[in-house]
Amino acid sequence: MQEVITGIRDVPELQDFPLIAKLSVVEHNDDLFPLTLFNGERGKGNVLEDSLQIARWLERDGVNAIHVSTGNMFIHPRNPAGPLPVDVSARTYESMLRSGELSPILYLLFRSNWGRAFPQWFWSRALKDKLSDPRPFTKLEGLCLEDARAVKSVVKIPVLCTGAFQTPTTIRRAIESGACDAVTMARPLLANPDLPRNAREASRQGQFDYQAPVPCTCCNKCTVNVLENPLGCYERKRFDSYEGMIQHVLSFYEPGPKYTPSRFNLGFQGIMTENLYPEWKRLFRAKAIYNILASLGLLIAFPAIDRFRLFHVPTSAPVLFYLLIAHTFLFGMGFWRVSRDVTRNRDLVVMGFWAQLLVFAVAGWYTCRGDLGPLLGGALALIDLAAAVAFGIFLSRSKLVGFHSEERE
Repeated sequence: MQEVITGIRDVPELQDFPLIAKLSVVEHNDDLFPLTLFNGERGKGNVLEDSLQIARWLERDGVNAIHVSTGNMFIHPRNPAGPLPVDVSARTYESMLRSGELSPILYLLFRSNWGRAFPQWFWSRALKDKLSDPRPFTKLEGLCLEDARAVKSVVKIPVLCTGAFQTPTTIRRAIESGACDAVTMARPLLANPDLPRNAREASRQGQFDYQAPVPCTCCNKCTVNVLENPLGCYERKRFDSYEGMIQHVLSFYEPGPKYTPSRFNLGFQGIMTENLYPEWKRLFRAKAIYNILASLGLLIAFPAIDRFRLFHVPTSAPVLFYLLIAHTFLFGMGFWRVSRDVTRNRDLVVMGFWAQLLVFAVAGWYTCRGDLGPLLGGALALIDLAAAVAFGIFLSRSKLVGFHSEERE
């Protein structure tokens, strides 16, 4: 593991590439007994204490985030959590016959009407209390949250959590409680690909408890159908007709509208860079406050500011001075907007970068000529130079992960 991470980080082009390690925190080997008698695995596998140490090593070696999962294999009774669709497996598992030592045995069990009961029994016993619920998917959401919370307590890098997430209320609670920094979704997006957009629109209208009209049932039919069929949702009960289900599956493979980046479809790199560099928000917010307070302070103090040589300003051109104050205030408002979402408004940052370099050059020039007092001119020049350098670093990093401005959407 360390060799892989080091090998990636040793490549100059990949040093800033987001590197995420998926960690099965608790493997639950015993959930698969008696199959584990045939594959040589004994006991429970990695437990929480083992994985917490691994998480520390991952952070030390340079990964950018840890993706918390569970189970010692895929698929596993706890990942993706849900029932085992043995009836579908009877039709699709033939393609796995040469892929594992136990595949022929499982295939024969799936094909037998009486034999299906055995894999179905040992599969469902791990989550028997949840799968016995009439709506089991309501009990399976956030299954790995406590594991993620434990990992987050020992690392400072972002922690992602898997676990059938599909309700904004649960997702918001998971993040705000400190259990994780973000959640990941797979099956719910196959069932409702517009789920993030619909949840966003609902929240804008004040509906924060949005739920998909026909949620993912966590039936796991997608995971076994994909062995022979296109990836998609194959839960017939979710659709008005069989043809409607097939049309939904095939819609993933049809040409769609032109891709437009945004906060919700910007891609994992953009969202993670925002989480990996929270200091950028603080930087833009601090510069916004500085600009706003400085402009208001200069506006109020302008009538008396020329009394002190250190704060000397060219009072012979008050119109230019007022334009400088307005310029400073407007950019302060712009930086405040950037601080609220660093994945957008990149053009404002570009303009701010050049404007601050211009302020540095002009303030430095007039200070050297004696037209500006050394304290006022020097402060303006140095502060804006430092901010321009910081903005330049941000722009170089954000370019690597494809941040876009709203104008390009």
